[in-house]
Amino acid sequence: MSASTLSPPLTCRPCLAGLLLLAVAACQSMDPVATSRLDLERAQEARSAGDAEGSLTAIRRASFRRPDHPGLLLLQARSEAMAGELDASLASLRRLVDLDFGFDAAQDPQLGPLQYWPGFDEIASRLSANAAPQGSSQVVLRAGAAPFLPEGLAYDPIDDAWFLGSVHLRKILRLEGGEESVFADASDGLLGVFGLAIDPNGRRLWVCSGADPVVEGLGADQQGKSELIAFDLDDGSVIGRWSPQDEGQHLLGDLVVTPDSEVFLSDSRAGAIYLLRKEHGSLERFATSSRLHSPQGLALTPAGDTLLVADYASGLWTLDLKSRRLQPLPAPAQHCLLGIDGLARSGSDLIAVQNGFEPQRILRLRWDEQYQVLGAVEVLAAALPGWREPTLGKVVDGHFYFVANSHWPDFAADGSVDGDQGQPEIQRLKIP
Repeated sequence: MSASTLSPPLTCRPCLAGLLLLAVAACQSMDPVATSRLDLERAQEARSAGDAEGSLTAIRRASFRRPDHPGLLLLQARSEAMAGELDASLASLRRLVDLDFGFDAAQDPQLGPLQYWPGFDEIASRLSANAAPQGSSQVVLRAGAAPFLPEGLAYDPIDDAWFLGSVHLRKILRLEGGEESVFADASDGLLGVFGLAIDPNGRRLWVCSGADPVVEGLGADQQGKSELIAFDLDDGSVIGRWSPQDEGQHLLGDLVVTPDSEVFLSDSRAGAIYLLRKEHGSLERFATSSRLHSPQGLALTPAGDTLLVADYASGLWTLDLKSRRLQPLPAPAQHCLLGIDGLARSGSDLIAVQNGFEPQRILRLRWDEQYQVLGAVEVLAAALPGWREPTLGKVVDGHFYFVANSHWPDFAADGSVDGDQGQPEIQRLKIP
């Protein structure tokens, strides 16, 4: 949403401007994501000014606002250790253990002051155990060539064919019977390829396409543009394309098709959910919230009356499709549901790809009948060899198929690519 500046005439009542400012401040204070980011800015300013105590105080405020944010807890633990507050640092690390966060604390230089502190060895051992691989998955398909940056995945059960999209190379591959072919590419007007979904009723492949600095061959004037494209599954022709009509930056990242062939989409830059109705008019800005910062994966409940939304920064939300009310879903105690990218429904459960967490993992989320209370969080797989930032996936015949090695961290904002990404892999795991 674009910012605007109010310049009231001199004849206006000065208290009105003051009330508006107070209202804005009050709204911001209700959003822990926005306020914690302001705290981190103050922490950086204090550190630059040589005020270590002020920096730590601001970091603690940010962590207090978002107690389930492992990155903030880790930053707090490191800052406390460097400040000599070793018991406090150890307590912050214990909270990370409780969230199932894992990393090699013993080799972390910023935790060096804790090396010989009582209790650190036990905590470090538990954090290391949390980082260990869990579960198993198998490679079922390899396709394309690096640097590919795979993201979206779709399956056509009629032809038993898979579709794999490339953000970096602006193309979609079709994989059938061991054969690989280019289904669509930049010559079809593709920008980076993000979410994919198939509507079997109309034999259409729906594609989220958008500009990002990691997409090759785009000009600066194309950044911030995004569109939904419909392809005919059988002949590959473009049926239609739709873009958000409101101003500002957009990136349509994921989508879900309803049984009635309507399409819901998440826009991670606009913080909004869009809808393309069956009649195919324009994209409708269906729902938004100032607390929705980076919506990603989407899934419909079995009744089809509620959309489940994964916001990378604030966790899981429900969207009532009748009232259009967005409601955050609290995570169960001792669980972190931030950093979820892909969502897929398996019966009444959700399968979630959590790549913004350490270790990266695939979860099964169990709900009550109204999808208002999350009852259990089960780790199906985590930190497996060959994974390099898994992204989106689909449930097919009791298995979860997913992009296992997107290599997003290898692609820099300046368009450069670091390292050898290898061949993109589609892996699967059995859903118990």
